[in-house]
Amino acid sequence: MINQLSSRSSKKSVNISEIKTGGKVINTLSELAQTFNLHFSNIGQNLAAEIPNVNVVPESYMKPTQHRFSLKAPTASAVCKLLENINVRKAAVLKGFRTNY
Repeated sequence: MINQLSSRSSKKSVNISEIKTGGKVINTLSELAQTFNLHFSNIGQNLAAEIPNVNVVPESYMKPTQHRFSLKAPTASAVCKLLENINVRKAAVLKGFRTNY
C-alpha cells in the first residue's frame, strides 16, 4: 500500500518452495520454517563474530566541547499525566493504577 501511495513500483511476492543448505534440499513447510528461523536467529551473532577487534577507544572520535546537558528526574504527577493520556486501544491497561498524586 505504501508503494502504491508513493508511486513506487512494488515487487511481486515470491513463494519459496525449496532451498539448499549444507548440501541438503529443504522443501517441507516445517523444515523451511525451521531453517529460516535458525538463520535469522543466528545471523546477528554470526555477523558480530566476523567484526575484527580494534584497539580504538570510542571516545577518541569525539571532539572536546564546553557544552553540557542534563536531564531532570520527572515528577510523579508528570508521569501520571503522561500515563493518563495513553490510548488504551494501543497500550496495555495498567490495572489498579491510581491517579490521585
